[in-house]
Amino acid sequence: MKEAYIKAKHNGERAYKKALSSGNYPFLTDLDHVLYGKTDRVEKPVGQMDIPMQMITGTKNQMRGESFACNFMPLLPPDSEFAIKWSLLYEAQQNEGIRDPVKVYEYLHRFYVVEGNKRVSVLRYLNAPVIQAEVTRIMPLNDDDPDIAVYYEFLEFFGRAPIYELQFSKEGDYRKLEKMIGIEEGTVWPSDLVRMVKSAFYCFEEIYLKREHYHLSVSDAFLVFLSFYPIGSLLENGEHEIKKMMDRIRKILYMKVEWGDEDSDHSR
Repeated sequence: MKEAYIKAKHNGERAYKKALSSGNYPFLTDLDHVLYGKTDRVEKPVGQMDIPMQMITGTKNQMRGESFACNFMPLLPPDSEFAIKWSLLYEAQQNEGIRDPVKVYEYLHRFYVVEGNKRVSVLRYLNAPVIQAEVTRIMPLNDDDPDIAVYYEFLEFFGRAPIYELQFSKEGDYRKLEKMIGIEEGTVWPSDLVRMVKSAFYCFEEIYLKREHYHLSVSDAFLVFLSFYPIGSLLENGEHEIKKMMDRIRKILYMKVEWGDEDSDHSR
C-alpha cells in the first residue's frame, strides 16, 4: 500500500506548491489560530453524523497541521512512522472500511479535526464525499456580523433539516428554500425529503463545478436554479439536459447579473 501513500504525497506536494505560489498558507488551518482572542464562546455537543468531506478545513491545533498540505494530503517521507500508519489505514479502508468516527469541532459551517486526521486524509484521497464524525459545535457570539446572523439562521434550519451542505449567503434564503419545495414554516423535515434534497444538491454541485465560469457559491447557485426549475428536475434528467437548463439561466449563474436585472431569455 506504499504506492497509494506516495501518490497521496505527490498530491499534497502539488497543493503545497500551488498555495505558496498564490500567496496562501500551504498547510492545514488550525482552529486555535482561528479562535485566537475569542474567549466568549460556548461548546455544544451535536452528536454523531455524516459530515461533508469538503467542509473539513483543518485541525484543532497546529501540532499535526504541518504533516499535511492544505488539501489534507500527506507531506511526510514514505519511510516515516506516519506514512506506515497512513498506509495501514488505507489498507483497512480497502478491506473492511474505516468504522471509527473522527472527532471534530464545527465553527461557522467548517469542521476542524480533533482526532482522526489520517482517516480524513485517506478518505479524501479516495474521494469519499462524507465521513462519520462526532461533532462538537462552537457557538459564535451573536452580534451584528451579517455572516454570523446567517449562520444562526442555518442553525435554526439545521434543527428542522440536518443538511450541512447548504450554506447560503443571505438572511432569509433557508426559508426561501423551504417555500420552494413546499415546506411550512417551522416544520421538521421527513427523512426521505432530507435524503432527496441532499441527492439533488450533490447532482447539481457535480455539474455546476465543472463549468469554468461561475461566481456564485454552489448553495447560492442551487437556490437560483430552484427558483426556475423544480427540484425533481435534478433527479429526473441526465447531465446533458441539466447543463442546458443551467445555460438558460446563465446570466445569473455565470455573468454576475443580479436578480431582477436579467432579461427574458431565462424563461424555460
